[in-house]
Amino acid sequence: MDLNKDIDLVRINKDNYLDFSKLLEWRRNGEEQGEFPGYKDEKLKNFLKEYNILNSDMFYIFAAKKDNKFIAYINAVLIPKPDPRLGLLYVDELWTAPPYRKQGIAERLMNEVFKLGKELDLWRIRLDVSEKNHVARKLYKKVGFSESDVCMFSEKSVDTIE
Repeated sequence: MDLNKDIDLVRINKDNYLDFSKLLEWRRNGEEQGEFPGYKDEKLKNFLKEYNILNSDMFYIFAAKKDNKFIAYINAVLIPKPDPRLGLLYVDELWTAPPYRKQGIAERLMNEVFKLGKELDLWRIRLDVSEKNHVARKLYKKVGFSESDVCMFSEKSVDTIE
């Protein structure tokens, strides 16, 4: 039995972003709830518009929708290379709401990114994952990723820059 035959995959754009933002808030605070007013914030709206985030050929959000509700998503960013490799898609986030896990939805979202990488004739698809995230590592191996080199993930909050 196909558990996710009634699940549609859609690309997030300006027309469905506000509805999608409920899923972002679910991930952020761990609880399913109604609309999050912060996603109507002027600073965010201006950022999305100025950089054409929701209609960009460099940034992609695909989401799974069941019964007219967003339940999972994946973000991928196109990183160009100035040589014959052309570029790669970097998977920045992949998240499935807890009640919908272990149903093959994350794998379908990964396959959507693979399909995009082929369409764009890119060199690779890359991601990083915590060594301790065994569930994600198992999924990534299942869909064909190979682990290589231990690397340190580092980030710096822009708020700390003087």
